[in-house]
Formats: sequence, structure tokens, C-alpha cells
Amino acid sequence: MMSNLEFLSLSENHLNEIIPPSVYNMKQLRVLSLRSNQFHGEFRHAGSVGCSMMFLDVSQNNLSGNIPTSLGVLSSLEVLKLNNNNFNGKISNSLQNCSRLTSINLGDNKLFGKIPQWIGGLNVSKLFMLRLRSNHFSGHIPQQLCNLRQLGILDLSNNISGTISECLGNLSPMVNGSKNTSFFLEQTVLTLKGMELVYNMTRDLVRSIDLSSNNLQGEIREEISIIIQLGTLNLSSNQLT
Repeated sequence: MMSNLEFLSLSENHLNEIIPPSVYNMKQLRVLSLRSNQFHGEFRHAGSVGCSMMFLDVSQNNLSGNIPTSLGVLSSLEVLKLNNNNFNGKISNSLQNCSRLTSINLGDNKLFGKIPQWIGGLNVSKLFMLRLRSNHFSGHIPQQLCNLRQLGILDLSNNISGTISECLGNLSPMVNGSKNTSFFLEQTVLTLKGMELVYNMTRDLVRSIDLSSNNLQGEIREEISIIIQLGTLNLSSNQLT
């Protein structure tokens, strides 16, 4: 009934059952935050509505099923947070249509497969944060990630193999200290050796690479030393020599 609603935040409550279908009918919705509740079932985003949405946060619930392909119609989406749920399957290729994305957080789910090469493509070149930790991803780290010239936070703690790419030294915001210009103030949680650090207003100052708990082999590349703004580097629990 609230057809003109643009901002809806119900985060940090004890709401449960499924997400009401009426939420998907709010065609003018730009910000939706349902973080830290007890919603369960599949996240059934309706692709024909909410195309003006810029901020979508359903993290820290009990949602399951695949990531909806219909999210690909959200051409204005800047922040996508689906972390700490029970999503499974592969990352939908439809997300590459969200060309304004600055933050993707899919951590702490049950996703699997290879990290898609499109994440480092031109369509999502504005990414500042990519957090995929604690899933079941495999394969190598795509070379295309080095094309993300705005990347400041990279967390790929999974079951990834291969070597550390020398091109990680090309991540320009970590080198030059450039800032993310996302319109929304986003809370970011970084996991450091068992501790969780929460960043709010200072998120844009964070420069972090976490490749821990993988099966990476070979040497620690000297090129990483070029990243002068780097505040956190976690390469623990690998097979580096």
C-alpha cells in the first residue's frame, strides 16, 4: 500500500518467517535493509519492481536457495549485502548487469564454483569491496580482479588454489589512497584472526587483502610491497613456500 516508499529499514529486530511479498511491490524503493533478523526461506526478488533500488541488505538472516537472477535488473544498485545466510549455488551472472555496484558482500554462505571472471570486467569496474569469505569457492583467483581500479577491500578466504598473482600490486586505491564515493554509509565487518572489527564512518580508509584459509602455493609476491596504503594482509593457513 505504501507505493511511494523510498527508504525501509527494519534491521536488528526479531522479525521471522518469510520476507513478505508486499516488500517486493514497493516500486519506488531505493534503500531496503532487513539485516539481523530471523527471516528464512528463499529470497524471491521480483525482477519487475524496485529497479531504482540502490542499497539492498538482507544479511544475517536464515535465507536460503540461489541468489535470484532477477537482481540483475537493478541497474542502480550500489551496495549488495547477502552475507551470513544459507544461500547456495553459484554466483549469478546476471549481477554483472548492475554496473554501479561499489560493494558486494556474499560472505558466510554456502556458495560454490569458481569466482566469475566478469567480476573484474568493465561492467562492475567501480567495486570498492568484494567479500566472498567462508563459502565453498574453488579454482584460481581470476586475473581479471586486478582490473578493479577502485578496489580497497578484498576478502577471498575460501578453498581457492593456485598462486598469488603479481598483478595485485596494481590495485590503485590501495596504492594511491583514493576514496570510495558510494552515497550510502555502509557498515563493514572485517574478520582478522578470529576477531571481527566493525567499520562505519571510517570504512573508506580501510585497505585490506585477506587470502587466508585457501590452498595457495608458491611465493609471496614482491609486488604486494608496492601497496603502500595496505592496512591488513592475511595470507595465513595456505601452502606458501
